This record gives sequence, C-alpha cells and structure tokens, in this order.
Amino acid sequence: MMPKYTLKQARNLADMTLAQVGEAVGKAPQTVSLWENGSSSISAADFVELCKMYNVSTDQIILPKKSS
Repeated sequence: MMPKYTLKQARNLADMTLAQVGEAVGKAPQTVSLWENGSSSISAADFVELCKMYNVSTDQIILPKKSS
C-alpha cells in the first residue's frame, strides 16, 4: 500500500515553500495555502501539476474537504 499525504505534507517532503510552488504553477502562495487547508478548490490540472512537482501519484494525496 502506498503512503498517503496531504498536499502540505507532500510539499514539505519535496522541500518546497509556498512561494516556490506558487511560482511554479503561476499562482499566489496564498492560493496554494488555501488549497492545502481546503478553503479553495484546486483544479484537476493544478492538482496533477503539484503531484508531478512533489513526485507523488495522484492517488497518494488526500485532499481536504472544502470549508463552507
């Protein structure tokens, strides 16, 4: 069984900052933070891009439930 990670855990394991991730995907660091804590939904394309950057498969990521 593959390990499961949150977006934040995967980013930390990849040794990347919010600023680095935001720059790589063309988004503000605050947007990446909102994805990580579930305050904003992430698009499928951005999700796949993050997984590639973090070197994890999409099924290894546990996405947070969007806050209401």
